[in-house]
Amino acid sequence: MTEEVKTTDNLNKNICSKCSKEVPEAEKKMYEGDDGKTPICICDECANKIKEEYEMATKDVNIFKCLLFGITASFITGLIWYWIAVATHTMYDIVVIGLGFIIAIACSMGAGNKKGWKVQLIAILLTLLTIIYAEGIFAHNAVSPEPVFSGGILKSIAELIVLPLFAITSLGFIGSLFSMIALYVAFAVTKKEELKLIK
Repeated sequence: MTEEVKTTDNLNKNICSKCSKEVPEAEKKMYEGDDGKTPICICDECANKIKEEYEMATKDVNIFKCLLFGITASFITGLIWYWIAVATHTMYDIVVIGLGFIIAIACSMGAGNKKGWKVQLIAILLTLLTIIYAEGIFAHNAVSPEPVFSGGILKSIAELIVLPLFAITSLGFIGSLFSMIALYVAFAVTKKEELKLIK
């Protein structure tokens, strides 16, 4: 209730929602609120600070830790998803949405709580690889008496190349749809934040 009163008060009296400073009518600018719907008034000084913070969140990305955290999350979530599939004899494709979210969060944290295209690219690729290989391994083991990666090095390399084909044939329409949603989630979670001007 307090937040609603504050927002209304800021709209009516041209008060900056960040520093509570009064903004002259000629300088008044409305931005998209945190909920994506309610417009809020922000003074130029605060707007510039927010833009700088958002810009800083894309710089000095720790690529090594981003990969380390992302690969770890990818391995753990993929393994859990696979174990659930083995235990229930069903590959629950809806799980990949949560998988994409966790991998994206891990990549962002590893990068130093950063966002932007570098983190996005890593998060999306790791999400895609996790989906392909977890689905591929399950599909392979369902039709082959010999478990995947149980042979020699050359055989394992060959299986790495073939597994995506198993995944593609196994996913189907619903699985592909959930996979695309998972990739979008990974993209959205690591997307650079922007201060959107309304008027």
